[in-house]
Amino acid sequence: MIGKRGYMYFIEIIFAVLLVSLLYTGMQHTSNNNFDNSAVEYNENFAFDILRSLAEYEIINEYESEDWGLIEDFVSGFVDDYREFDLDYCSTSSVCYPINDGALGTAGGNNITNLKSNFGNQDLASAQLAYRSRDGNWSSIRLYIWDKL
Repeated sequence: MIGKRGYMYFIEIIFAVLLVSLLYTGMQHTSNNNFDNSAVEYNENFAFDILRSLAEYEIINEYESEDWGLIEDFVSGFVDDYREFDLDYCSTSSVCYPINDGALGTAGGNNITNLKSNFGNQDLASAQLAYRSRDGNWSSIRLYIWDKL
């Protein structure tokens, strides 16, 4: 028969093993959403800085008509190799046109819903710059930017 001292030691060992196993199995791996959100936030700030540079360098201004090829080339000069981008021009009637290969595309052909459905759960971010166009109306350019997989 086990003495009192041995019995208590045995109970302590069992309790310690149970406690350690409960703590070990209770710890679940959690994804770090802060990293994902920080990538999107960084891309949003990066996109807005690029659009703001369009106005600062007067590539977009109220005195000249838009040169879509120049705008696209200017933005692509800032975008790193590991990122991709897409541009939209939105008129005063809130109709948006994609800017592809230096020209405006078909109305409504490109928006954030389509981009998210095509690229899934990536770190897609967007920024929009409103400006007064040559004809005196307010227009805007949207820049969508994301990291390549």
